[in-house]
Amino acid sequence: MNQEQILIEGVSNALVQEGVLSREDALALQKAFSETEVERFEEFLLAEDVVEKQDLLNALQHFYQLDAIDVVGMLFDHDMLRKFPLDVMVRVGFIPYQQDGDVLEVIAARPQDSELLDIIGSYVSYDIVFSVGLYRDICDAAKEFYDESVAVVHEDDIEEAAEEEAQEVVQEEE
Repeated sequence: MNQEQILIEGVSNALVQEGVLSREDALALQKAFSETEVERFEEFLLAEDVVEKQDLLNALQHFYQLDAIDVVGMLFDHDMLRKFPLDVMVRVGFIPYQQDGDVLEVIAARPQDSELLDIIGSYVSYDIVFSVGLYRDICDAAKEFYDESVAVVHEDDIEEAAEEEAQEVVQEEE
């Protein structure tokens, strides 16, 4: 059984144990998912509107035995986010959450992905601890940060550009 199938069965079982789905509904959803083009079971469940977001987060927490965090509306450390390219965070499905000393907490859609630690470790040298979150929300938060950081012009940048322009004018006059 591959990792994806283990996840599908584990999340389904957690939803059944929590009384969100019946065993029959869980099996029917697994079958329906296998017949779709959707890549992630969690996204399928939300798109089909068969589970609430918080119920899914609870099931992920149960499955991974990690804290589940809803990243919607959270503020992230800009300096920490800049250490990771957007395309890497979106491709792998993670976002750095908070740093405490030498420990970095990362929210990941697939925290048990065997390559995740190596990927994160290629950008930072912190000890990594994971929480789990929803892929779409993680990607949206990362994209929102990068969209805003491109659009926001800081006053220091404006002042620095004005000083450089003034120096160029002085040099041209000489």
